[in-house]
Amino acid sequence: MNRKTLRFSIFVLALVGLLACNYLNRATPTPLPPPPATQAPLEPGNAPPEAQPTQPASATATPAPEVTRSLSVAYVRDGNAWLWVEGGQNQALTSSGRVTDVRLSDDEAVVAFTRQVDDFHWELWAVNSDGSNERLLVGVNDLEALPDITREEFTRAIVPARFEWVPGTHQLAYNTQQVGEGPGQFLSDDLRLVNADSLERITLFPEGMGGQFYYSPDGKQIAIVTPTKISLIDSNGMNPREKVLSYPEVMTYSEYWYYARPVWAPDSSLLVAAIPPQDPLAEPRQPTTLWNIPITGESGRLAGSIDTTAFFASEVSFSPDLSRIAFLRETGDPALNQRELYIASNDGNEATLYHTASFLQFLGWAGSSDQFLFQSGDPPVYQVGRVGGDFTPLPGVPAGYFDVRFVDDQRFLHLAEINGQFDLQLTDMSGNSVTIASPIGTPASYDFVK
Repeated sequence: MNRKTLRFSIFVLALVGLLACNYLNRATPTPLPPPPATQAPLEPGNAPPEAQPTQPASATATPAPEVTRSLSVAYVRDGNAWLWVEGGQNQALTSSGRVTDVRLSDDEAVVAFTRQVDDFHWELWAVNSDGSNERLLVGVNDLEALPDITREEFTRAIVPARFEWVPGTHQLAYNTQQVGEGPGQFLSDDLRLVNADSLERITLFPEGMGGQFYYSPDGKQIAIVTPTKISLIDSNGMNPREKVLSYPEVMTYSEYWYYARPVWAPDSSLLVAAIPPQDPLAEPRQPTTLWNIPITGESGRLAGSIDTTAFFASEVSFSPDLSRIAFLRETGDPALNQRELYIASNDGNEATLYHTASFLQFLGWAGSSDQFLFQSGDPPVYQVGRVGGDFTPLPGVPAGYFDVRFVDDQRFLHLAEINGQFDLQLTDMSGNSVTIASPIGTPASYDFVK
């Protein structure tokens, strides 16, 4: 057992002792606190101190009620957080600006967001979806004071990297990164939680023990990803299953590490992953491998392999039900930027050449897993594809589409670039669009719940 594995094992044992009694209890949601008389000023380090290990209630999940709702979209417009509810009005949730990214809780009650403090620092905040109780969750001073992070010489700040709601709760999970004046991403490979109701915080995995994180849809398990492995652990800190899939470091040809992106089955019963070759540009090209990862702790099983473009040009896309994949291959004269779009079963078999065109990009699967959206040409033409069928142009598209996300079988959200500005739109497969916000400015960020 190497030193890092030993550290992981010792830490997990300590974490189990800390969380086993309370974390697994998913009690009735606590009511949101009333708005304070005055909003917290925009100053670093105003968050409450991190919860001590003797108070594991800070990790107690607060599940959201399961109620059928219409589409709700949180987004950033001109530096503030906004909320749009289908059939309702747009509402500004903040007014002091500097908001850069947003996440909407499953029950649509809270919007978490990052707020920039200066050129190097940003913080985690939250606000209720009615615009009340804007509060600081994790401040600059809290991040700079994290005792487990070894500061690099180039580091100007320690900041939140990725943040996501734990499914069905008001717990916000996040990891951190060190930033300097140059390019690149330097993740701390940690994982932390902050409760948006109580404001209590806990470290699930300190630096070097976590990584990128992917909660199962039911919120009960976490896939922890590093540049060389995928591990699993229950979200209460118990039942660690280390290295269910190991892979060699993948060259990115840039200043960041590659982290695999596993995809959970809708019922949380397994994961799948597409792992690029160690050198994505090697000649002859090496295959991308496809894996099924059980949640039992068994090692991932190789399902198949495919020849595809380098992952930084276009990644393999699994359909929502995980039955199919879409991927691209380069073809012909490289100067013409021609690519082939293939649709295959999830093990790479039965691969069918669907279309060949220049500047081809796969944009996403519809919720039904039998339709998808892709673009080709310059200027781009947007096409609705059908598994086993032909494709048809998406009519009435006056702009470039970016950040496409399907909300159901027939509709998708996206950013539309018009005259150098971005609109946030909801469009159906017949090309009918509703503009949610115009323009939304930069940075452009949105999140939705349906």
